[in-house]
Amino acid sequence: MNTLVSVIIPVYNRSELLQKAIASVRAQSYQNWELLVVDDGSTDDCDTTIQAFADPRISLITLGHSGHIGLVRNAGARAAKGAWLTFLDSDDTWMPGKLQLQLDTLQETGLQWCYGAFEHMDATGTSLPFKAGCYRPVSGWIIKDLLTTEASVHIG
Repeated sequence: MNTLVSVIIPVYNRSELLQKAIASVRAQSYQNWELLVVDDGSTDDCDTTIQAFADPRISLITLGHSGHIGLVRNAGARAAKGAWLTFLDSDDTWMPGKLQLQLDTLQETGLQWCYGAFEHMDATGTSLPFKAGCYRPVSGWIIKDLLTTEASVHIG
C-alpha cells in the first residue's frame, strides 16, 4: 500500500511542542503523507516553526482564533488530499511505525477506521498511570464501551 495519508495537526500557541509533533510525523517509516498544520490564530511563532522544516509535504492553514477544536480539525479535513485522514494533537508524538501499522491493519481487515494504544507522559517523558485503570483495546462495535467509558480513544 502506498496510499497518500493526510495528517492533520490543530495548533494554538504551542510552537515548541509542535516542533516535536512534526518531527514524529517526519520520522514515520511510512513516508507517503501530507501534513496539514491548522493554526487556530496563534500569536506565537508556530508559522516560523513549520517553515523551518522546509518539507514540501507540510502545509500551513491559518484560521482566525475560534477556540473550537472541531472547527480547526474540520478545516484540515476539508483541505486534505489523502485517501486516509489521521489526527495528531500538537502536544503529542507518534512512534515511528504508527502509520505503517495502522495502514497494514486497515488493509488486512478491510475496516474503515482504527485506533491504537496511547500513553500519557509528563514533561520529562515519564509514563503516567491512566486515571481509569489499564488501557484495554476494544474491537468490533465499540460504541457502548465508549459511551460507558469502558474504553477510551485518543484521536491522533
